[in-house]
Amino acid sequence: MESVETFIVVNAPVERVYQPWTNFENFPKFMKSLREVRRIAENRYYFRSEREGKEYEIIVEMSLHIPDRRVAWRTTSGEETSGVVSFESEPDGRTKIGLKMLYDAQAGWKNPVTLSERLQSNLENFKKLMETGNC
Repeated sequence: MESVETFIVVNAPVERVYQPWTNFENFPKFMKSLREVRRIAENRYYFRSEREGKEYEIIVEMSLHIPDRRVAWRTTSGEETSGVVSFESEPDGRTKIGLKMLYDAQAGWKNPVTLSERLQSNLENFKKLMETGNC
């Protein structure tokens, strides 16, 4: 497994940032490759995405929820990935969001630079939504 990490600081307190992030059905609003996210069980979600003209479907299990602190996931079908998103309060009332993802380079993410850029872009899109009140 390979890994990639990125982070961003959002001009909003953790209490305002965590909840929208954990509403997974809204991910397509800020994750450009996602076409659909649907809850299928208590902590399980169906994700359908498109990258480089190819469609991918995975089932994701949310394995950890620590309110206002951390969310972790792992796939149970489709491409093998797992990861964690952390939320840290900054002294000035902003929130640092850290994202670490483990992935199988042979299963669809052959270029870690492309993946890193996509994850950073997703975080930047989320930041814009949060700071403009559209999330």
